[in-house]
Amino acid sequence: MRQFALLLLVALSFVGCATIEVFRIEHLVPADITFPKELSRVGVVNNVPTPFEAVIKEHEPRHDVGLMLHSELFSVGDGAAAALSLAETLAEADYFYEVIICDSVLRLDTLRTDSTQLPVSRQLTPDEVIRLSEELDVDFIVSLDNLQLQTRTSVLRPADYPLILEGSIDCTVSPTMRIYLPHRQGPMAQIQLSEKIHWWAEATSQDAIMKQLPNADEQITEASIFAGTLPAAKILPRWQRVDRAYYVNSTTVMRDAALYVKESNWTEAIKLWERVYASKKRGKVKMWAAFNMALGYEMLDRLDEAIEWAQKAQELSYAVDHVTEATAALDLIDVSASEAPNYLRTSSYLLALQTRKSYDLKLNAQMERVN
Repeated sequence: MRQFALLLLVALSFVGCATIEVFRIEHLVPADITFPKELSRVGVVNNVPTPFEAVIKEHEPRHDVGLMLHSELFSVGDGAAAALSLAETLAEADYFYEVIICDSVLRLDTLRTDSTQLPVSRQLTPDEVIRLSEELDVDFIVSLDNLQLQTRTSVLRPADYPLILEGSIDCTVSPTMRIYLPHRQGPMAQIQLSEKIHWWAEATSQDAIMKQLPNADEQITEASIFAGTLPAAKILPRWQRVDRAYYVNSTTVMRDAALYVKESNWTEAIKLWERVYASKKRGKVKMWAAFNMALGYEMLDRLDEAIEWAQKAQELSYAVDHVTEATAALDLIDVSASEAPNYLRTSSYLLALQTRKSYDLKLNAQMERVN
């Protein structure tokens, strides 16, 4: 009898615990800018200042920290390469009816300079926009108006392994893109971005490191092509990767539901989770089932029902974690981690679902042109 009681206690302890299974999904998010459906033909132009000699700053090596080389390079990017990359990215998305690139150079002047002694961007004039729109036979103009690069090169001798040198190049690309409509004063929108591209190598000598890393011209070309892909994310609906999680415990029903998840059979998984939810009055297991139900309905694109179940899971989690809504601070931690508090995980997931729901109206308007 004592052995039976001990086995029952162990079994109950497993029921009270759960593992978190994490997987990755993709869902569509709207672009920052919504274009009327009538704007279907886009012209891409290069309005980047004409490149000239880059500004290079050499810094003294700091051997005390193993830094053998440290230099900075400020330059204007290759506007032609960036504009072509931008046009190709827009065309490949098949979002606009036609994408046309203007091969001619618009900028031959350098104008005034900023603190790095590099030329700054210049907007297209209304007359230029009208002329380009007519020549290219497009509805609006996407102009790459500036592209500045700031590159840091360093060679480091690690203290823990001094026989191998590590070389790295970090390049900050800062493109400026403006969108112009004919017969409109000033740009319709302006997009300024700043992202990094990185190169890394290791070797036994500084010369060998530099041979592996791209030279200045190669850096500018590769960084410019990369820069051209960045603004497209602001004007095209895009797929976003996110992590999702669900609970699995040792009970037969929850394990069977997990098998259905592996098969992407969400309808059957939901049926099993609903059984678990209905069989419990309160507590962790009921919360786990509600949370999983929310996930199941999200995967079926039934967001309203997913939000309802996420709200139930959140309410149950407050009781499980002995907190009130007022004291449940939504700290942005890794809510997929097994040690994350239940109320943080459920609240974070509810917020993610509500955000997805808020995208619907904007996303549907943007996807009309594709449909």
